[in-house]
Amino acid sequence: MAKGRKKIPDQLKIAKGTNQPSRMDSSLEVHEKIDHLPRAPSWVAKDGKKIYKAITEYLGSIGILTVNNLPMIVAYSNELGKYMEYEKQSKGQRILIKIDQQKNKIPYQNPLIKMANDALVNAMKIGQEFGITPQAQSRIMALLKTVKDVNDEFFD
Repeated sequence: MAKGRKKIPDQLKIAKGTNQPSRMDSSLEVHEKIDHLPRAPSWVAKDGKKIYKAITEYLGSIGILTVNNLPMIVAYSNELGKYMEYEKQSKGQRILIKIDQQKNKIPYQNPLIKMANDALVNAMKIGQEFGITPQAQSRIMALLKTVKDVNDEFFD
């Protein structure tokens, strides 16, 4: 049986203008915001550290960087860092040649390509939760436009 819809935080209901007392759910936690940007862990891929810094600065500037979403930002940054690293390593070597016992040349895909694709898929899944993917950004922009339209109508 399906779980049903995901619960929407009260702050988002207020922003959308759908904050009816019967729909409010105070059981959803309000997470502690981070006022300083922590450094990326040492085990994050080199390119991932640059991505981590850019994302934490962006999310911190718009006020949605919290203690609870930091581990997922680290995971996202690391996956994108691994993707970039594997792509650099496999550059120019997309197809490898294996020679069998009869001296036949057998082409096969470089294993780094599969690893890079897996890292990118993982990053895209995580990125959807933060509004980083184009599809998620379009949903956020539609919500912001709706809130702006409602505010414009209300204050006119």
